[in-house]
Amino acid sequence: MKKTEFKKRDLSVALLMEDVQGAQNLSLALREAGIFAHFYRELDEFWMAVKLEAPDLAIVDVTKMSFGATKFKDHPRVKDGTLCTAFYHKIETQFLLQSTFNLPAYAYISGDSALEAQIFALTERRRRELAIETRNQELEERISRLQTRSARLIGEKNESEQFKAHFEFIDSMMRNLEEEAMNGEFTTALFKKLTEWEPVKKVAMYELGHNRQKLVTPSIQRPKWLALPGLWIGKDCAQGIEPFAIDMAWQVASDLFENDPVELRLLGGTAHPEMLVYVEVDQERLIEFPWDLMGQMLTASWRRWRLSREMPRPQMQARPVWEALDHLDKLHHHQVEASEKVVLLSFTPLMNLIKKKTGNRYHYSPAFNDFFIRLGEVMHETTRFSFMGPWHVVLFIQQPFLERDFNQAKDLLAAFPFWKYFEDETRLLGEEAKPTVKLIAPSAVNYLRVLEREFDEFPIMEAQARMQARPMNSSAQ
Repeated sequence: MKKTEFKKRDLSVALLMEDVQGAQNLSLALREAGIFAHFYRELDEFWMAVKLEAPDLAIVDVTKMSFGATKFKDHPRVKDGTLCTAFYHKIETQFLLQSTFNLPAYAYISGDSALEAQIFALTERRRRELAIETRNQELEERISRLQTRSARLIGEKNESEQFKAHFEFIDSMMRNLEEEAMNGEFTTALFKKLTEWEPVKKVAMYELGHNRQKLVTPSIQRPKWLALPGLWIGKDCAQGIEPFAIDMAWQVASDLFENDPVELRLLGGTAHPEMLVYVEVDQERLIEFPWDLMGQMLTASWRRWRLSREMPRPQMQARPVWEALDHLDKLHHHQVEASEKVVLLSFTPLMNLIKKKTGNRYHYSPAFNDFFIRLGEVMHETTRFSFMGPWHVVLFIQQPFLERDFNQAKDLLAAFPFWKYFEDETRLLGEEAKPTVKLIAPSAVNYLRVLEREFDEFPIMEAQARMQARPMNSSAQ
């Protein structure tokens, strides 16, 4: 029987060390294993970084188990068992191991013997465990996608009470929708709120594409979503979706829904609608529901959202790429005094998808102008950034705002519709190319290694994808 093979992945390792020489020895041993570790001298700095993003492995010197009133055992990731910790000791500190006996220790590392061999065995074991965890998580996600949420059923009331109940329901939904969309995409928030409503069976949407000559559908892959094909309308609709295009869209949508959907038309600042929303519902449960009122209130919410996007925002200050590299080295050589942390936004997956789709033009200027307007809205005013070519943006974030800005950037990258700036999004065939965000160790050399590693990995990933696709194509034939 053939054994299952697991793909190795890079490990993120955090070192909390008192002994500088010991830290250097560990760093050398880890580099022999192909790992660039994050080094922390003080427990409070380690505490914050690990709370924000747990490393795959933490190596903690037994002499750093407390700092004033702060104790390592009280860290939330230690309490809930999500921090994989190996404890480092030497002969003279061996008596301190007793402070770890009630903690979930992954391993113990002796600094007095065969350090490289210990590190190699430890990291190989951790890599294999993470590969298995990833595989299990993928299976769990398949199951979770089948689950749906339900909402409260509006009871039967007389005509006046029913209208009041409907109005209060729509008003509440709009307020929740605007709150949900405040720091994200309106279409994503709208879909979420509609599908949380129990009578809704399916939802679909059309909006004008960037060239105003095509109707496109948002990229949403969730239960109750119906993806409509892109629809060329053969005319530049500068004043919104004109009536003939609305009729074309209705024909496409009604053919794909099991039952005729309700059509909601959202108007922006033009003469005609700029978004069409189709909702298939249980009609018996929504007799005499005021859909016209809901469409009007949706239009008002959408207009408020659009106005909020156009308000003047403070702009982040940019560093030229050469200054950014110098600054990375400055942070690396003066880590104790450093007040900034470095977060990397990688657009390499998107650039590789654009490179593959040579016949499908990508509108770079509107895509990245829109993205950086949104990024400037959510980042703290002290955050600085640098464009590292078309592949990366490096954020320099002040320590007190690291957790906030990291999460804001992560949410924005997940929600921003990069797909809709392709000339023909239907030719993407469901391919995902979301940019990524992660903390990196502050060092120009480390950044260049990250860039080089991404360029090395993508040809391998593309080859593996082609290998996996061949058996499927063969069986289809």
